[in-house]
Order: sequence, then C-alpha cells, then structure tokens
Amino acid sequence: MLRNILAGDVPTAWLEPANGHGGERRVQNIYSQNTICNLRQLANFDADRQMMKEFGLVVTEAVLDGTRFVAKARKEHVVSRIQKIEAEFQARYA
Repeated sequence: MLRNILAGDVPTAWLEPANGHGGERRVQNIYSQNTICNLRQLANFDADRQMMKEFGLVVTEAVLDGTRFVAKARKEHVVSRIQKIEAEFQARYA
C-alpha cells in the first residue's frame, strides 16, 4: 500500500498543497541541517542554554541566507557560513 501511495497511485493520500497553487504540486524548499558543530558545553546550565539558543538562531539565519543561491553554490555558502559561526562561538566561549 505504501509503495502505491509513493508511486502516486493513490492521489487522495496526499494533502493538497498549501502554497496557493490549487492542485499543482511543485518543489518546496525544505530548510533542515544535519550538521554537527563542536561547541564546548558551558558549566552554567542557563548560560549554556542561552549560547545554544543564540547559536541556533545564527545558524538558521545562515541557512535562510543561502536561499539566494542554488545547488552546489548554496551548499558551499551554507557550509562556509556555519564553519565561520562555529569558529566564532568556539573563540567566544573558550
């Protein structure tokens, strides 16, 4: 059954896109990362949570900024930005 759904043989199994294009299906950008960054855990729990929140926001901005590029250029841009962000946080919270 799952194979039939994924093959498109059961159109009612797919929700209508909420992109304002009626039944037209088109590629949607998905913003996710599976990057592991090396940041030292701070001894103070609240400070560590604040650092991680700030780190997450800055990384999210970098990923969203990458939308002005496509394919390989986007990946290179995002990877470069995340590496710089990681280095900045490592230096700041050494």
